[in-house]
Amino acid sequence: MVWLEQFVNTLNAPTWMIIGAFITALLTGSLTGPALRLCGGEPGHWKVGMTIVAAALGAGLAWAMHAGHCQEVPEVRPSVMTHSLRILFHLVFLACLLVVTATDLATLYIPDFVLFLGGSIAITAAFLVGDLQIAHVWVDWNAEIPQIKGPDIPVWLAEHPHLHGLAWSLVGAGVGAGLTQLVKSVAERVLGQPAMGSGDVTLMAMVGAFLGWQPTVIAFFFAPLLALTLGPLARRISRERAVPYGPFLAAGAILVLFAWRWIWMFEIDISLNAQPGEEDRLTRFAIRRLFGDGLLLLGLLSAALGGTALLMGILRWFRSVEIKLPD
Repeated sequence: MVWLEQFVNTLNAPTWMIIGAFITALLTGSLTGPALRLCGGEPGHWKVGMTIVAAALGAGLAWAMHAGHCQEVPEVRPSVMTHSLRILFHLVFLACLLVVTATDLATLYIPDFVLFLGGSIAITAAFLVGDLQIAHVWVDWNAEIPQIKGPDIPVWLAEHPHLHGLAWSLVGAGVGAGLTQLVKSVAERVLGQPAMGSGDVTLMAMVGAFLGWQPTVIAFFFAPLLALTLGPLARRISRERAVPYGPFLAAGAILVLFAWRWIWMFEIDISLNAQPGEEDRLTRFAIRRLFGDGLLLLGLLSAALGGTALLMGILRWFRSVEIKLPD
C-alpha cells in the first residue's frame, strides 16, 4: 500500500480533473440510458447532454476537493490516501445525482435501482474505509472555547472508525428519508394532493448515506430556495406541466459537495454591545453550532417544513400557468 500512497501523492489538480471528468461522465452516460428506459423515456439527447454536464461537474468537483479544499473542516482530517478515496466516493455520488436528475426532468420518475445502487455503495464504502465523512456523526461546537478548547467529539469515533463510518452513513440515510417523508406528509395535508413522490424520499436516503445527516439537512433546506429561483426553468426543460422536485434536492446536495467548508464554518457577528469575556457562542451565529443544540435543530426543522410547504404551493401555481413550449 505504500507504493499506492506515494503514487496518489504525485497526482496534481489537472490530473484529478481528468480523473473526475472521466469517472463521472462514464458512470452518468452508462446509467442514464437504462434509467430512462426503465422510466418509460428515451435516452435521446438526455444521455449526451448529461454526459457532457457530468464531465464538467466531475472535473470541477475533483479540482475543488483537491486544490480548493472545499470540504476541509477543522474536526475532520483524513489522510491523503483517504481524501483521495473520498474524491472518488463523491464522484460516484455526483453521477447518481445527475442520472436521477435526468430521469426526473424527462419522465417525472426516479428509478429505484440507481438510488439503491448508490445507497449500497455509500454504506459499504463508508464502513470499509472508515473515514470518508465530511462531518462526524456527532460533534458539538457549542462546547468550543476559541484558542483554548475545540468542539466535543465522542472518543469512540476515533477508536472505532469503521463502526463510525457505518453509523454516520446509516444515520444520514435515516434522517434524509425521515425528514423528506415528514415534509411530504405535511405538504400533502396543506395542498390536499401529493406534493412529492416516494422517489424523493429514497433519493434523500441516498444523499444521507453519502453525506451524513448534517449536510443532508442543509441540502434539504437549500432545495426549496433553489426551486423558487429555478422552478420555471426546470419546467421548460422537462416540458411537463408538473415541476419535478428531485432535481432541486439533487442540486442542494451538489451545492453542499462544492461548498461544504464555507457552509459549515460560516459565522456572523450578532452582538450589539458585546462585553469583554462574553461567550463567543452568544455573540456570533455559526451554522455548525445548530447541530449540537436540540432546540435550535427543532427551529431549523420548523423552518424547513414551512419553507417547503410554501414551495409546494408555488409549484402548484406553476402547474396552473400555461407555458408555451417550442415545437
